[in-house]
Amino acid sequence: MYSRNRQICPCCGKTLYLIPPTEELLPDRFGLSKNGVEFYLISDPRYIPYTISPRSRSYFNSEILTQDIKIRSDSLMYQGNSSLFGRFDQRLYKLIAVPKARKMLEHNLLMYPAMDVAVFFCRNCKAKLALNFYPASVFDSYAFPGVLALSVLFVIERKTPAVTLSFFSLFLFFILAVVFSCVFAKMFMSNFVVTDQSDALITPEAELNISRKELKRIFLHRSNIYETELDGEGYRLYLTEKRKTDLKLHICGIDGEQKRMLALIREKQKRGETVILPLKFEGKLVGNAEVLETYNPPESSDKER
Repeated sequence: MYSRNRQICPCCGKTLYLIPPTEELLPDRFGLSKNGVEFYLISDPRYIPYTISPRSRSYFNSEILTQDIKIRSDSLMYQGNSSLFGRFDQRLYKLIAVPKARKMLEHNLLMYPAMDVAVFFCRNCKAKLALNFYPASVFDSYAFPGVLALSVLFVIERKTPAVTLSFFSLFLFFILAVVFSCVFAKMFMSNFVVTDQSDALITPEAELNISRKELKRIFLHRSNIYETELDGEGYRLYLTEKRKTDLKLHICGIDGEQKRMLALIREKQKRGETVILPLKFEGKLVGNAEVLETYNPPESSDKER
């Protein structure tokens, strides 16, 4: 995962600069408080990557959008009644002030607890994006504080060393698993996906089918973005589907990149040439891939702006 200002948008393929929602970008989840602070309804924490579970897991109580409420400009709140062992009360309000969200993005707090509930967009193409794999979400679940509380309770009540050690080991496992996962995501995953207004995954149509025979497996993860070059022009390719012997890729772009790249590939193939694409992931060589098949892009993604 590239550092800030080097990340790539999975939609337009340009350098990614994240911005918070506006009323125009997130109309059904955007509000203005009585004291003039803009806010929006946040997403529900997600513990499973979008590429594994693409459906929306968010519930939005929009009542608060029409109510006269006052909130602070640094608010990130869950307001309303809830039950630890039952379902959330239907009056639970989950919101974040836009100035708070903007500050979180400015400090690049993408992999920190609570950031998975924030919503952000690409400044260039205005696509709604989300983190695909978010290891820190475990800290937002009841499991983490529950294990910690039980560990402390057992120490206070002087339970047997074996029981206490078991719970502390489980607590330590949580920490190490999150740290390892964050490092893995940082090194081997692009980690951005496109989502709709209700937080469901949008998987772009694939235009290329390539062989994965010569590619390094450690870099092959759905939603990863690869850089390649064909006849002197650079392209960004988004991995949409991974199979045993081949991969399906979407050509990122909103300015006719799909048309141009497909035309070049098909022209070479008509001449009997084998088209080989050198793939790089964030500056690291992944390998050379043979283009096996091409597909026509849908009309909506093929329009030049």
